[in-house]
Parts: sequence; C-alpha cells; structure tokens
Amino acid sequence: MKTTKTRYFLPELDRDLAFEIEAIDKEILSAAETDAVLMLPRQDDASINPYFEVFAHKFNGLCLEVGHRLQLETRIHELDGHKTITEDRLREVRLQQPIARKKGNAIAAKLQQLAGTCNPKALRLAYAAIGILCLFDGIYNIRVFSIWGSGYAEALVLGLFFAFLIGAIAHNFKWMLSKARFPWQRRIIIMALFAAMTCLFAYMAIHRAASLERQAKEATETTVHYSPLPFVILSLLIFAITIVISYKYLPTKEELALMKVYQKLLLEKRDSDAEQRGLKTLEETIIAEDIEFRHMHTSIIEYGRTIEQQIIAKAREGLAKYKRQNMLSRRDGVRPKCFDDESFPFEISTSFQNF
Repeated sequence: MKTTKTRYFLPELDRDLAFEIEAIDKEILSAAETDAVLMLPRQDDASINPYFEVFAHKFNGLCLEVGHRLQLETRIHELDGHKTITEDRLREVRLQQPIARKKGNAIAAKLQQLAGTCNPKALRLAYAAIGILCLFDGIYNIRVFSIWGSGYAEALVLGLFFAFLIGAIAHNFKWMLSKARFPWQRRIIIMALFAAMTCLFAYMAIHRAASLERQAKEATETTVHYSPLPFVILSLLIFAITIVISYKYLPTKEELALMKVYQKLLLEKRDSDAEQRGLKTLEETIIAEDIEFRHMHTSIIEYGRTIEQQIIAKAREGLAKYKRQNMLSRRDGVRPKCFDDESFPFEISTSFQNF
C-alpha cells in the first residue's frame, strides 16, 4: 500500500501576501516618518496602540484572508464527512471478509473430503493411456482394411473407427460389469467379451498373415508361412491393458458425479479466493485513499498555520521597523516611553493555529 506525500502550497496566495506585506511595510515606514515630524508618539505616551493599531488590523486582515482563501471551514466539514464515509466503507468491507473466509473454508473442507476419491490428474493420464493404446491398435490394423479393397483414406477412417470401438468397450467395461449381480455373472461377461474380441482379432490376423505371405511370394517367389497367432496375441494384449486401465482408474458413474462436484468446487474455491483477495485489496485501497485525503488536508492546515506564523512575525517586525524609523526621523531626540515595551501588544486573529 503506497501513498504519495505532496506538500501543499498555493503560489498565488504566497505572491499576493508578499505584495500586501510589502505595501504595509512601506506604509509603516511612511507613518513612522510622518509621526516623527509631528514628534509622535509623545515622550509620556504609555501605549503605542493609537499609532500602530491600524497596521495591526491590516495584518489581522491578512490572516483572515488566508483562512478564506484556504477554505478552512470547508476543509473541516470535508474531513468530518470523509471520516464518516471511510468508516462506513471499512465497516462494510470488514463485515464481508469473515463471511467470505467462512465460505472459502467450507469449500476447502469439502474439497479435502473429496481429495481422496477424486484424482483428476490420474484420470487424465488413464484416458491418455487408453487413447494411445487404442489409436495404436487402430493404426496397426489399417493394413487389414486396405487388404479388403479400401483406399488409404477409407482404411484410415476405418482404423480410427476401430480404435474408437476398442476405446468405447474399455470405457464401458465397468458399466458392463455393474449389470452382473453375482461373481459368476461377471466372469461370464469377461469371458464372453474376450472371446468375441479374440474372434475379431483372429479374423483380422488371418487376413494380415495371408497378405504378408502374398507379399513375400511376390517379392522372393518363395512360399513363407506367417502365423496369425502373434498378431492375435498383440491385439489381445493391447485390449487387455486398456481393460485393466479402465477397471482400475476410470471412474464409475457415481465417481464421475463426484468428480464433477469436485471440479465445480475447484471453480468455486478459485472464485472464493479471488473474492477474498478483492476484499483485502479494497480494504487497503480505502485506507490508502483515507491516508492520502487526510495528508492533503493536513498539509493544507500546516501550510495555513505556517503562513499565519509568517504574518505574525511580519507584524512584529513591522512594529520594530516603526520604532526604529521613528527614532531615526525624530528631530527632538526623545524616546517615547511606549518604545520601551518589547512585547507585541496586539492580538492577531488566527484560524489554523489550533489544529
């Protein structure tokens, strides 16, 4: 949280005051010489007030002008109003903060409960592994589809469809098993599934082996026998791995529903964290704005206080100049009794000295 610290000043006011004070100083010197010609103040005059009071009033007017130009009363009302508004804003934000934290803690607790049952990373890896294996099996069998008279583009589409078919079977393996009520029914489903896939793989392997034999005969004019068994075993192995991955890592419908809840909670947690950060930032912004506002008004008051002190100092200096000029200009050489009083017997009204 950063705030700028700028010292307030009003160049026009400084310039105007300097001009006015210079004019008063000239009047004081002129009055001192005039009074000296008239041999005033008299030797027994105990007070200098009748001779300098008019200038004291002028200096007093300058102080009043400072208060008017700097709008002291307005500043005071603005400070009071800003204080109330700031307190209300902070109170509202600080009331929302514990509510937001409580909401975030509740979401975090729910996420903690589901953390053991939901592992999105493992699920993504499982889907990726199944997809890669099925895609490999599909591409591996593109050659078979080409043997059946398809063009390369058609064979590629059929290979991808075959990969999708294997993936769909693996993905729904748990659902198939859930239909069985007894263990022996599950064993029958597994055996039937693998028997059907073995037949499919064997059929495709036989065609692959026959194709390889024809290619070898055309190339070498010799008969080479290829067994379809390795092709069947490879396809069954890939299929078995996808089934195992599906059974161990893919979720059931209930688990999938929990994972959706988990993902939703993650989004809610992100929004909750953002809300809490936003409230904290808003609180800091309000405080910073309040400090900046108060600093500006405090700077104005300090500026006004400094100017008033300068005016008072100039008033005292003006009285001393009056005495000195009067003594220098007197022909009678008399020192009035009132000149012996070193105090400043006038009260200058100030607006900023009590703040």
